[in-house]
Amino acid sequence: MTTSLQNSALAYLGCSGEPDASTLSLLEKAERELAAVASFRHLRCRLTDLPALPDFLAKECYGQLRTYLPEASLYVATLGLETDRLIRRKSANRLAEAVTLNALANAWLDMEVERTAENGEVLFCPGYSGTDFSDNIEILNALNATKLLGIHTAPSGIMIPEKSVAGIMVRGFRFTCKGCLIQSKCEYLKQKKTCYTNR
Repeated sequence: MTTSLQNSALAYLGCSGEPDASTLSLLEKAERELAAVASFRHLRCRLTDLPALPDFLAKECYGQLRTYLPEASLYVATLGLETDRLIRRKSANRLAEAVTLNALANAWLDMEVERTAENGEVLFCPGYSGTDFSDNIEILNALNATKLLGIHTAPSGIMIPEKSVAGIMVRGFRFTCKGCLIQSKCEYLKQKKTCYTNR
């Protein structure tokens, strides 16, 4: 019997149904190794507590969030650099373990984000619904996440450590493709998937 964490990791791997013994063994080993190195930390701040609303939220692509912003918070979280290092070491000569570990780390981060959400909140991340990954930079700067959590960003908005996430915690919001600015050219929809279920 697989755990909910393992089931989430299997979804990231594109697997369905019960895993075979070999896959289950890989998952169990990855979970033990990840538990030894993962260091989940997070920051959050109500938008109403900031000196001003971040500029990126004025973009048209964030229009679907407008009515939720009075109770929303900026949020950032990470599993830490040691998680990235472990995955890189495995990638050198144990590819199956590295792929499994990567999927489990994604699922682990999702689990921790859900655990720290308050009163039915969901995390809307830059990159969803035609929004830009580079908006991560404003979120990290507003929360001083580089100094406090050691998270850095490339100009594209990609974060280091890789197993990090940034976004807006919103209460009562439901993800949907309706109104998305890039719906007609969305690569996820072409694969019958969505951006918000394939972080």
